[in-house]
Amino acid sequence: MVLQLLHQWREAGGGERFPKLNEIDRAALGDIWDDCYVLDVDGDADDARFTTIGKAISDSCEEDFSSRRVSDVPTNTLLHQSASQATRVLQKAVPISMGGKFENAAGQTVLFRSILLPLSDDSEVIRKLLGAANSRVLAED
Repeated sequence: MVLQLLHQWREAGGGERFPKLNEIDRAALGDIWDDCYVLDVDGDADDARFTTIGKAISDSCEEDFSSRRVSDVPTNTLLHQSASQATRVLQKAVPISMGGKFENAAGQTVLFRSILLPLSDDSEVIRKLLGAANSRVLAED
């Protein structure tokens, strides 16, 4: 998932600039789009707002966080774990992939992989971030 989305981002941007969101070929991503979300960082880079949340990520949360800020999302969710690096992506102006583990609301240990990719309307100023994440619950011993 991470590599496929990164490849699509590079193709859309021609390898030399930040692509626009509408340049990402959602059809080419197939089911991966359900694992994606979009953050609007234009108004408040330190606390971006979700504009789109894919079904798989939305289903992993106990409530709908569409149009809400990253700070509204509980830290024990895949959505928060993935989006928590937004400020770092803006500072470095490069895609950042991360992985790790966290404990969800049910007390289960969850392994995750995610990526955040910068997007721009003018190829210069990052106004949105495209993120994707997937996870699995570790089996109990």
